[in-house]
Amino acid sequence: MAKVCWICGGLSESGEHIIKASDIKNILGIPSQKSPIYIRTAKIKNLPIAGIKSKKLTWQNRICKNCNNNLTAPYDKSWAKLSNYLSKIPTYLNRINLKFVFKRTYKEDIKNLQLYFVKVLGFAITNSGDNFDISSLSKALIN
Repeated sequence: MAKVCWICGGLSESGEHIIKASDIKNILGIPSQKSPIYIRTAKIKNLPIAGIKSKKLTWQNRICKNCNNNLTAPYDKSWAKLSNYLSKIPTYLNRINLKFVFKRTYKEDIKNLQLYFVKVLGFAITNSGDNFDISSLSKALIN
């Protein structure tokens, strides 16, 4: 596990969910000891998860508290807006008007949504253990 935040180079001390906790709640409900959810890993087929804050639901690599709580929080919030909207629409709809979803903050939210996916990609790459240069992803998130 990296001890350095892959975004800014600071001390990594903040975990990040692989799938946002709010998405898990919207889709599967809140897991408990009595009613766990199950995930599949490379090593285990049905790994029981009994709590939404389980470390089993977070990336192995971490980022610093500032990047998690300040820098990337707007990106997460834009994803949460879209995800919440998607969880409430009928499944037969095949188009989404993002201007309708985000309304007057459309341009800012679209930029933040793109950066949310950059953040997820950065976690996936750094978690893979492969040696890729992700400096362009870090710069995109910071700037």
